[in-house]
Amino acid sequence: MDILKKHWISIVFGVVCLIAIIATFFPLGGNFEALRKDAGERAALGPKAKALTKKERFTPPMDLISATQPIKINVFPSKQLIDEIQTYLSKLTKQGGDVFDAAKKLNKLEFSGQSYATLAKLPDDQREKLLKKLELRLVPESLPVPGGDSEIHFRTRLAAELVRLRTEVLRAGYQPSAEDFTKADALITAEIEKGRKKDVNDNAIENALREARAKIPERLNRELADKARLYMAPITMPQFPDVTGNAAVVVTPASIYFAQASLWVIEDVCQVIADVNANSKSIRESPIKHIRNFTIAPGVAMYYRPNIGGTDPNAASADPAVPAPAPSAGTSAGDIGVPHSQEPARDFKTSVSGRYSNAMYDVITFTLTMDVDQRQISKILKQFSTYRFITVRNVEFMRIDSIALAKDGFVYGNAPVAQIKLDLEVLQMRDWTAAIMPRSVKDLLIGPGKEYEVIGAEKKDEAAAVPSATGN
Repeated sequence: MDILKKHWISIVFGVVCLIAIIATFFPLGGNFEALRKDAGERAALGPKAKALTKKERFTPPMDLISATQPIKINVFPSKQLIDEIQTYLSKLTKQGGDVFDAAKKLNKLEFSGQSYATLAKLPDDQREKLLKKLELRLVPESLPVPGGDSEIHFRTRLAAELVRLRTEVLRAGYQPSAEDFTKADALITAEIEKGRKKDVNDNAIENALREARAKIPERLNRELADKARLYMAPITMPQFPDVTGNAAVVVTPASIYFAQASLWVIEDVCQVIADVNANSKSIRESPIKHIRNFTIAPGVAMYYRPNIGGTDPNAASADPAVPAPAPSAGTSAGDIGVPHSQEPARDFKTSVSGRYSNAMYDVITFTLTMDVDQRQISKILKQFSTYRFITVRNVEFMRIDSIALAKDGFVYGNAPVAQIKLDLEVLQMRDWTAAIMPRSVKDLLIGPGKEYEVIGAEKKDEAAAVPSATGN
């Protein structure tokens, strides 16, 4: 008992230790495996943590405008450094939004009929004022839902606009007609007959008339070359038989929209050509001397859309009731999940530019064949993409004999002349086009029953300015 009294504390601690050892093997036995696994995982993190401390780190791109190189970070990123980089990333995101907004505005201004010189010198405040009052519809009440007699007005205005573009914007002329020769002949005959005298031999009069008449073609061709800037036959301008053709043809909202979208392209191209020839006083001086062909596919076929399942993206039916194949999710040309504020991945298998109609913009393709001053080809090609969303996808080149053409009545002057055939595309951003699309066009381009949601503050402004698109 004395021993117990002297060592009772030691005995108590010994019993506690024994209980703890037994408890370790019995009630807590299942924790050993979990603890061993946790220890192994923690041990594996060691090399990873060590690698992180030695890994090279660089700042992300800080500026969308300048091509700055990433900066190497020589210290382990602290919270302060991470916060600073996050600030820069927020700035970068804002710059991206600003670039997108600027692109939308520039694209809309592109179809305003303004010259390159005007767009280049336009101050920001005046550009904003122009955008606010800009009306791009030929007949405002014709889209998205035609009202009153807007279909008739659109038909009339479209025909007149095509004439205005050819004669006033391009200042184009064409070879004298039979009517022109008849008038010239009548004037010459009257002038010579007026000077007839009794003592003058009739044979002399007839010879004078014959010589004067023989010179009429050359004189008329020369006069035209002196006053016009280029040659373009009226029929060369793209035509719209489903709108301006037979009066019995029923003009639908879809046909009006497709004609309007094509007209924007025509106006844009005419302004480019007018800019190229702006300093010319005659066809002899003009870099672009003759527009031989200008083709835009009719209806929905003008849109370059994704190549799905091996089908030709341009093989869409001209009938608006027959839609082109829609992209499928996961395909290289689809990118359905890409938001309309972000350009989808390009598909270079189908075109040089890799672009196709998507949630952000529509791609319209067209061809242009022109006789041009061979020395000015680079300038001409550059002008198409300056301040405009036009891309030259392909160029075919052929030298031509201007002397032989002069015999046919086309006076080009002394410059070496070449014929170029251009395959081009132009972008129309849906941020401003979708608001005036009829429902049937939205079903084809955006998706059945789907709407385009305008980004930012413009959503409220456009919704108030444009009536609801319930037309067909």
